[in-house]
Amino acid sequence: AADDGAGVAAVLEIARILRNRDTHYTFILSLFDGEEVAVVGSSYMADRLASNGDSVLAMLNMDEISWNDYTGSTVRLFYGPGQYWLAQLYDNLAQSLSTVMLYASYMGLSYYSDHYPFQSCGYNALFALNYPRAPYRHSNQDSSTYVNFSYAARIIRGIMATALELDYQNQPTRGLVFKYPDG
Repeated sequence: AADDGAGVAAVLEIARILRNRDTHYTFILSLFDGEEVAVVGSSYMADRLASNGDSVLAMLNMDEISWNDYTGSTVRLFYGPGQYWLAQLYDNLAQSLSTVMLYASYMGLSYYSDHYPFQSCGYNALFALNYPRAPYRHSNQDSSTYVNFSYAARIIRGIMATALELDYQNQPTRGLVFKYPDG
């Protein structure tokens, strides 16, 4: 449930919200296998995107977003070198939106989740993780009994707001380019 059924539910909810929404960019919603085993699934996708020369505006990762001590309003944000701006964007939106009201704990670099392979391929990536860590993760006690649905929804809204703001801020300019093969 905490690791990572709530993340699966988050991706499905974001897909539902985006299904009839016009965006400037293509949103790719992914669920990765093998995160606990050397981030196998996300490594494959990041490597494939990079080898194809695909541009990625940002990878927004949520993992363990549903457990909270029921008194806090903090989310931990992990980001790579030169990507502090992305954590700040999430934090500013999360504090300004009445349906989110989360405060960020800026954590810096982390190698241990699905965002890291994207950072390794040169893409911007942000990883949102609940605070504190779920005590029952990776055990047979990880059940919906310990899920704080309200807290998870606030993290999801922050990710959704960040994605939509990135889409809005980076509207592609339309134009016509002529390329001549020999100059």
